[in-house]
Amino acid sequence: MKSTSSLSLAAHGRDLRIDFARGLALWFMLVDHIPHNIVALLTMRDFGFSGAIDVFVFVSGYAAAIQYGKMTLERGFVVAATRIIKRAWQLYAAHLVLFVIYISAVSWVAERYRAPDIVEEYRIIGMLNDPLRVLMHGLLLQSRPLNLDVLQLVIVLLAFFPFVLALLLRWPTFTVAGSFVLYLAARWFGFSLPAYPAGSPYLNPFCWQLLFVLSAYLALSGAKLVQEPGLQLSRLRACGHARRARSHAKPGPRCRHQGLHSDRPGKPRAFSLAAFARYRLAVLAPRARQVGRFSIEAAAAHPEM
Repeated sequence: MKSTSSLSLAAHGRDLRIDFARGLALWFMLVDHIPHNIVALLTMRDFGFSGAIDVFVFVSGYAAAIQYGKMTLERGFVVAATRIIKRAWQLYAAHLVLFVIYISAVSWVAERYRAPDIVEEYRIIGMLNDPLRVLMHGLLLQSRPLNLDVLQLVIVLLAFFPFVLALLLRWPTFTVAGSFVLYLAARWFGFSLPAYPAGSPYLNPFCWQLLFVLSAYLALSGAKLVQEPGLQLSRLRACGHARRARSHAKPGPRCRHQGLHSDRPGKPRAFSLAAFARYRLAVLAPRARQVGRFSIEAAAAHPEM
């Protein structure tokens, strides 16, 4: 008799709903970064406490667990781990190409039009005076050019995903608990990865890993979780937290650039992106039941397994 995780993974094929959600999140992120764009009024950030980044990270973790979890069952953990590292390396190589083009274009504009302020605005400080140092920190994912944060975050999450996947397949509940403890510790003590020239990444991997791990857990164990009677109570509590947050949170200031690096007018500070605020997570909890149904539907489609 196969476990629930093994049954769900064996039953899963290509799910177009996952591809659609991930593509829609990417489209929303693009639209949200176009200033004075009326289409951006229809994206997720104007209709809730979560945004396109939350959806993208969540769906990416879910898809990664399905793809590489199934590969682990069929071909072994070593093969799956090497494929994950290969995918992370591909994203890292793409990041390097984008980073070089990015800093070259901004530096050229700064010199050509005598506008050195845009170097600081696009967060490539030091490029005009010490480009070698900036490139070196870019290789280490420590340079933080504007709007490349999500790609850097996904690279870090994928790099550590082989270990997370192994733990999820063996001790799923304890793995999620450990992820939650790491999240709380990162928020309480404020630790993160280093960034250049100072500070920390805008999207703290130690906080955002919780969303990635949680989605992977739902992909592997969602069919079992959705049948738990206590889930309804969790959904009610999460909704209550969300309502209290909306009524008590204070609006954040308007920033020069809207999108990843700003709070929209009227958007509560409690939902900031940087450390993946706790209420952003609470709002996602009621969605666990719907996500878990993906695994149930896949298992039901293959009752012979």
